[in-house]
Amino acid sequence: MSDFVTLKCSVDGCPRTKKIEWDDFFPKGTITVTIKCPWHDDGDFDSETYYDKDGNQIGLEEEECELIIGEVK
Repeated sequence: MSDFVTLKCSVDGCPRTKKIEWDDFFPKGTITVTIKCPWHDDGDFDSETYYDKDGNQIGLEEEECELIIGEVK
């Protein structure tokens, strides 16, 4: 597993990327995270999208969500 994750702006055509250190918050296998960069963030609670090394979208497992937001109902 990589020690870094690449953040990419989710707005089409925006070239901004940034490498950050791996954090246990990321779903297992995350290589890339897309979210609006500070220049495109309009305050609309944009959510992250996680991708593995093959470009497949991945998500948090139910147990991981419970750790972050409490019990999932």
